[in-house]
Amino acid sequence: MVKDSAKALLWSKLFYYDKANKADTLLARRLKQRSENKQIHKITTPGVTTEDPDEIAKVFQKYFETLYDHDPNTRQHPTSTKTLIDQYLKQ
Repeated sequence: MVKDSAKALLWSKLFYYDKANKADTLLARRLKQRSENKQIHKITTPGVTTEDPDEIAKVFQKYFETLYDHDPNTRQHPTSTKTLIDQYLKQ
């Protein structure tokens, strides 16, 4: 058992050494596995689960648009930015 493990480890090291700096199928497989692991296949928004890639992209776009909306007149919080600043400065 130990000999088999040592032999497999040696073969693995030789294989990776042989393919080290070549754009080969080994590299292609590794990159494909990484991209598949990082891809979002399903997203749940309040009440709705979406699996369509275009819809997922729209959900992310809407989320980040509201997150980075820096217009002081359009805030989700009812108190305006100027009022919040004034309250903070009075403290």
